[in-house]
Amino acid sequence: MGCGLLLFTSLTTETSYAFLIAAMALIGIGLAFNTGPVMAVAVGSVVPSRAGLASGLGNVARMLGATLGVAVLGAILASHLAGGHATTTPFLTGLHTAFLVAGCVELAGSVLAILYIPRTIAPPSHAPLEPSVPVSAHR
Repeated sequence: MGCGLLLFTSLTTETSYAFLIAAMALIGIGLAFNTGPVMAVAVGSVVPSRAGLASGLGNVARMLGATLGVAVLGAILASHLAGGHATTTPFLTGLHTAFLVAGCVELAGSVLAILYIPRTIAPPSHAPLEPSVPVSAHR
């Protein structure tokens, strides 16, 4: 995802649609490779009875991160348009800066993940999956 965002730092008024599609595809591929494992770790690290809660919390964290990211990057872009003149040069400069920050944050996150997330995940210590009350007591 970070590489795709960094590609956007080279946007100009003459950038082709093919370039945009390639950069967006790279971001999409990165997102696809990211979302599944993150949710698997979140759901797999809790007891089965809490899997729905872990999944929901993972989605809330993802949406909160996206919301904050858009707000911060929008503020960076807006800071370049502070004069009130939305001409091409300040807009592209702000866009380049925003995408540079976004790409660097994404790549820094991937480096931190590589360094600090263990390669193998120990199975969680779950309580026995068998009911504590005999089945005959439920009748």
